[in-house]
Amino acid sequence: MLKVSKPIFSIRIFGRIAYNGLSDFAMMFVDAVMIFVLNHAFIRFLTPAHFEGYAAANVLIVLFYSVYMGASMGLQPIHSQLMGKREFLNLKIYYSILLKEQ
Repeated sequence: MLKVSKPIFSIRIFGRIAYNGLSDFAMMFVDAVMIFVLNHAFIRFLTPAHFEGYAAANVLIVLFYSVYMGASMGLQPIHSQLMGKREFLNLKIYYSILLKEQ
């Protein structure tokens, strides 16, 4: 049987969630605004030939960006776990080992 309970809201819990997720949210929000502004500028000022050139270049950019974002999002659970345990030294060691391997 499924039991649904009312969630407990706490400023402290909200602060911890915001601390872990605010940078990702801000990055995605700024990215969305940038795409919106660029699309409006393209529609207003460029010709279809410019769109084709941008699309060809953007395919490569999106591929590299997707790999970067996938790696950073994949490491997010490890980062959150170590931050929650307050194992800041392990966090530093873990990320420095990853950087040395690249």
